[in-house]
This record gives sequence, C-alpha cells and structure tokens, in this order.
Amino acid sequence: MSSGSSNPSSLNFAFLACYSPLLDRLGAQAERYFKDDPNVEGLLTACVGVVESELESLQERNEVLAVTGLLASLRDRQRVTEFFRRRSMMNLLQQTPLFQELTRDIVLEAEQRGRIHTVLHQLEHKFGPLPEDVMTALQEITDSVTLDRLGLAVLDAPDLDTFRQQIPPAQN
Repeated sequence: MSSGSSNPSSLNFAFLACYSPLLDRLGAQAERYFKDDPNVEGLLTACVGVVESELESLQERNEVLAVTGLLASLRDRQRVTEFFRRRSMMNLLQQTPLFQELTRDIVLEAEQRGRIHTVLHQLEHKFGPLPEDVMTALQEITDSVTLDRLGLAVLDAPDLDTFRQQIPPAQN
C-alpha cells in the first residue's frame, strides 16, 4: 500500500507498493495513462522523467527503469526496445540484477531447447522418423550433461534401439 493511504494508488499495480512508494505511483500513472492513451512511448517518457527526478541512487534508477521497461514490454515489446535503444538505455537495463537474472534463465532454457533439438535432428537424420516415445523421453530430459552425452551417443549407435538404451529412465 502507498504510504499514508489505506487505498492502493493503482488497482492493478498495488503489489508494487511493498517495494517502493515510487513504484506504486508509477503503476498508478501507467494505469491512468493507458486508460486515456495506449501509447507506450509516452508512458515510458513520463516514467523515465519521474524516475530520474525522484531517485538519487543510480542502481535504484536502473532497477526501477528495468521493471518499468519489463512491464511496458508486455504491452508492446518492439516499441519498448526501440525506446530504450534510442535513449542508449539498453546497456543500463542489462546491468541490473533483475535483467541479468531474467536473461540468464532465458538463455539457459534456450540452450536446453537447442540441445534437445540437436539430438532429435541428429537421430532423425541417422535413423529416419522417430517414435513418439523417444521424442517424449528426450524432451523430458533437463540435465545438459546428459543431453550432451546423448548427442555423442547418436554418433556411436548402430541403430535406434541401441541409442534408446542410453536414454535415462523418466524422472517423475
């Protein structure tokens, strides 16, 4: 809740009040702004002005701007990216712990999907269309070391049944 008020400034962003009264105000501003004008760039410009004028700490400014950009990107990702690039703020966002954590998770997930895709592609190239159980078993593997090992096992396996024996049992 906002300091000094029992009612949240924003119905949709009231949860931000527990982090900072400024975030609560920015949420309320976003809520009012989008009712009148769905222009993401105008909202971002207004938010950047408030953040830069009210927060002294560079780290706090960066973190609040990162959250602001993240929330705005849910509305219009391309315009938010263009906005931050034009203002040379992409590097600023990339330096925040929140952004680093989010991108680290995204990168790890993408790498995992890439490993699975590579093993499936190699198997299909070597043995032809794959049975559903093999595809499902591979897609359930979450350990990157196991997927790397299976990528090499494709090269050594003379047939699909030999490869299938290398797949670990499902971890339910």
